[in-house]
Amino acid sequence: MNRTILGISLIIISFSLIGCQLETAVAQANGPQSIVTTTTTEIRCGQPQPEDIAICQQWEEEILATTVRIQLSGWLASAETNTATWSRLDTEIGHGTVKDGRTLVTHNHYQMPFDLLAAGRVTGLVSLFTSAGEPILAKADINMVSVVYRDSQTLVLAFQTETGEGLFDVLGIPSASFKTWTDLPLQPGQEVAQIDWDGATAHVDLVEIQAVITDNGTAKLELDNFNEVGSSGGGVFWQRVHIANNWQRTTVSETGGTAVLHQFSSAALNSVSLVAADNVIAQTIVTSVP
Repeated sequence: MNRTILGISLIIISFSLIGCQLETAVAQANGPQSIVTTTTTEIRCGQPQPEDIAICQQWEEEILATTVRIQLSGWLASAETNTATWSRLDTEIGHGTVKDGRTLVTHNHYQMPFDLLAAGRVTGLVSLFTSAGEPILAKADINMVSVVYRDSQTLVLAFQTETGEGLFDVLGIPSASFKTWTDLPLQPGQEVAQIDWDGATAHVDLVEIQAVITDNGTAKLELDNFNEVGSSGGGVFWQRVHIANNWQRTTVSETGGTAVLHQFSSAALNSVSLVAADNVIAQTIVTSVP
């Protein structure tokens, strides 16, 4: 299960969950498979040409405008009959990207059991903030949230309003454009914009793609950036188009030693189903999660 690179045995992947970390072995049995795509001319905003400075600033503003911070907390009732036992669900923080004026595309490793809301086993609160940390939904009932799409590394959350309109349309928060990796010429060395945060506000990190791979059937980017815990679910953008969401961060250490050899983050690339649905609400697509 361990991957050996240049004669050094590497052992640790640290999955960056919301407020906690999970350690597991680096390599899967068959190992990740590289994805080969075509090349294209691109604008690089990390060190922009003078003629590109204005468009880079515009892209960053648009990305941040579509980024929302999510805060969840609550209680879960026991599944046992004739009992009133409730367990606290720790407060969680994640990020998401607005789609179609009514949903948030985010990661799927929240501990909040959204599937149990309809059964009445969950009570809790949800708050939403802009990328700048300004509140846009304060301590609303968690039951206004529903999952309208999921895959192995992504959730799409909808927020019910009294009028039936999209919450983000009502709030005047714009939506991002979404594409799948099959539509784009992604390659190692290319620059993408990754949502990160400092514990209060979100910002854009301009980082390079280290690898475009499939791992256990899921397409991912490995990025030259070690983003902060709590930025999970935040978007990864290629020239302002949403292509992935922050999924995990990885620390590679030498076996038996304390030296950190490498740190990077991974982002789950958008599935074809997610992007193809004009409105995932209308289709109510639900697939199984491993």
